[in-house]
Amino acid sequence: MLAWQITLAGSGALLTVSLSCIVPFAAIAFLAARTMSRRAAAIVIGLAVMANQIVGFAYLHYPRTADAYVWIPFFAIGAYASLAVALRVRSPIFGFALAFGTFEFVIFVASVATGSAATFELPIELRVAGANLLGFGALGAAYVAIAAIDQLAHRPIVRAER
Repeated sequence: MLAWQITLAGSGALLTVSLSCIVPFAAIAFLAARTMSRRAAAIVIGLAVMANQIVGFAYLHYPRTADAYVWIPFFAIGAYASLAVALRVRSPIFGFALAFGTFEFVIFVASVATGSAATFELPIELRVAGANLLGFGALGAAYVAIAAIDQLAHRPIVRAER
């Protein structure tokens, strides 16, 4: 469903604004893994990361510094690693939890490498986890709605005989 792919990719931009710079990449990766082909999911993840960064730098005025730019590939690696995990784990609960843990692990390793690991504090991580759960719920509901509309649109029209 093209509408779903566009919605999921665009959520990288929309959720950046609505969740105050937190994008639920684990939720996006998990839902992409469960609802589309691997190729489509990989494209959607890339578009979601790009949308997030474009909105961040153009609209939310992320600083245009080397420190800010260095994080772009880390977010992409984290999102793709989450997708890889979500594609392999069959259990929805564990799949989502492992996708989230994988993303956060990649970001933690990047934080250690860049000297910013001090930002990993429990209140921040709880906010990130909450944003992923909220994103999962909102995007999951969007998927159900889009799938229902798609099914109605492709249902054959039955005409009454006279």
